[in-house]
Amino acid sequence: MENIKVTKEELLHNPKITNEEICDYAYGILGTDNGWVYGRIVEENTKSFQMRPYDVYGKPATLFLREKTCRIDLDRDKDLKIGNYICGRLDPRKDKNKWSYYLIDVGRLDSKEEFTNKLIEKLKKKWESEDFRIDNDDLPQFDGKIALYDWATDYVEAMLERKHKVFNRKIETGKAELEGIVNKIDKKQSELNKIQGNKNQMEEEFKQLKKQIKEAEPKYAHYLELGILSDHQMVPDIRKDYAYSSYEELINQVWGYLWKNENLYYEKAIIKAFMNALRTKQLTLLWGRPGTGKTSLPIKVAHALGAKCIRIQVQSNWTDNQDLIGFFNVVDKRYVSTQFLDALIEAEKNPEQLYFILLDEMNLANVEYYFSEMLNVFTWDKPYELPLYSDRIRTRLQAELKEAEVAEEDIRELVAQLADMDYYKPSFKIPENVRFVGTLNTDATTKTISPKVIDRSCLIELQAMAEEVKRTEAENLPETVVLDGNRVVVKAERFKVPPANNNEDSDLLSKINEIRVLGLPVSNRVKTYINQWNGGDETLIDLDEVVLVKILPAIDLDYKHNHQTKTMIEELKKIIQDCERSFRKIERMEKQATDTERLKYWED
Repeated sequence: MENIKVTKEELLHNPKITNEEICDYAYGILGTDNGWVYGRIVEENTKSFQMRPYDVYGKPATLFLREKTCRIDLDRDKDLKIGNYICGRLDPRKDKNKWSYYLIDVGRLDSKEEFTNKLIEKLKKKWESEDFRIDNDDLPQFDGKIALYDWATDYVEAMLERKHKVFNRKIETGKAELEGIVNKIDKKQSELNKIQGNKNQMEEEFKQLKKQIKEAEPKYAHYLELGILSDHQMVPDIRKDYAYSSYEELINQVWGYLWKNENLYYEKAIIKAFMNALRTKQLTLLWGRPGTGKTSLPIKVAHALGAKCIRIQVQSNWTDNQDLIGFFNVVDKRYVSTQFLDALIEAEKNPEQLYFILLDEMNLANVEYYFSEMLNVFTWDKPYELPLYSDRIRTRLQAELKEAEVAEEDIRELVAQLADMDYYKPSFKIPENVRFVGTLNTDATTKTISPKVIDRSCLIELQAMAEEVKRTEAENLPETVVLDGNRVVVKAERFKVPPANNNEDSDLLSKINEIRVLGLPVSNRVKTYINQWNGGDETLIDLDEVVLVKILPAIDLDYKHNHQTKTMIEELKKIIQDCERSFRKIERMEKQATDTERLKYWED
């Protein structure tokens, strides 16, 4: 906006002021662009309207004292009438030495507020980033001494200054709050620095400790080699001993644990057969199609009981005892051990802990070859001593050490060899807290199980469970499961094989004798199995289980040409007619025999 060239007093009292100067003054005092003025129509004649310009509203513009109104041509807008607020561009004209003021580009305003809105729109362009307002009631404060635009600018800046004062007060308040927060941060930072200092100190101590351990490792290894120290550390067992009231309760708890805690769904009869086998000196063999849980069963039962299960993967190239229990290296005069032997030694050092040694996929190699020495374990009433090497070797080394007049290095070697022999003794007594479990596959890559192995084993077949059976089993699960190997333990003494109770007159043994009379291959090992159970605190084993795990696995007979086979089976079915699981198994064996011409336990 250009500066006003003349004052209001000059306009009112100096007759030499031209109409052009009056227009310039009008533009400046009203704060308009391009000569725009605002006013109200006050008079009407046949050809034109007369408009009185206003400073803002309600006050006539004093600069037009010479000319009270501006003439407006009727043809400009026929819709106008007296009282309308209008705006237009002031156009001074000189006609016969007389100046007249015309309003061109006329526009009608619906209200006084429209002028205010137009003004505010212009002001907003100057203060786009600020939040301000001008009320209609504030505009009459304008006194016409300066340009309206400048007045509005001063007004807005004063308003913003008040606003900024309030904002500054908030800033001061915020600074005070911020200072309080900074003080808290400084305090926390001080605490953090202290913690960091402690951390650095601990890290330095840990670094020194690692250095000391590294320096001590050769000495520790040397002491281990000499037998002065043992790498086996006894850790106190703080788990609670589960004092079950009956073995039936323990079986139910294991069964419920597998279902509810491990999502492993086995029939109770399977769990019962497995748990019964743990109370005897038998090799427990689990077989069935892939996915039936052969490997999971012993591992998870061990966890339920708080026992330890050591899984050993049988290799197809195993051919003799050395593959299982190791051998003595006569060159180095050291025993070359195996995972199997080390597991037995570990079990010996933890007599209260029950151990399962799981031979996975046991028939990948010929069991009677690599397991031949171990098969004797299941035939002795007393703990079996496993021969590893000749005791004369150790005696000879002891004599060499006693008479040695050699270098200190050679003496240390002799001492280390003797210490090794003290750990791997010439013969090793099988601990009573160990149970042996094997899994079997039934495909073309595996070896057939020999009668000798079957005679020393409890065979348990695992099958996929039908949905109907699963629903029935789930209904009978125990309501509460307390077993958890991390908190509760069933100690090995609970599974100690009792002395045989030779009860020849028992009903169960009488039934077994009836089966033997039929001519079926019934081993005396069956009687041992029953007597070991009868020597316990209670008897849960029944005819159905004995037939299923000890008698049927030994059957392998000519079904097509030997007519006595069918006769024997019919008589057997009469004896075990109440044994549901054994009866179903025999029917499956007969069905398979119609195709294979042999009646046998194993199914393809």
